[in-house]
Amino acid sequence: YDVYDKHLMHFRRYRMANLLSILKSVGFEILQQSHLGFFIYPAFAFVKKRNRRYLKADPAIQREVVASSINKVKDNRLMHTVMRAENGMRGFISFPAGIRCVVTCRRPVGGAD
Repeated sequence: YDVYDKHLMHFRRYRMANLLSILKSVGFEILQQSHLGFFIYPAFAFVKKRNRRYLKADPAIQREVVASSINKVKDNRLMHTVMRAENGMRGFISFPAGIRCVVTCRRPVGGAD
């Protein structure tokens, strides 16, 4: 969902349908589309929803909550195993949902740089 806009210098979030529409509208050919984090999405959504209670907290507290959540899972072997398995399956399966969109596309022959 995250797309970095170099002109505005920020990330934009897109749903798959919107991202595909934008890519096609500027001439890209879509080769493959899927999502990253399909199997861990329920846990991710739960933590994200639980952390909403900090939305009105001081920004420093919000950063601490996010850092804590990241640190709890960054070295989790089960999560890494699940993500490796999903990555291997992505060549054969297009996952319908997940944490992020993954799109492989190409510029048509003779397209501008």
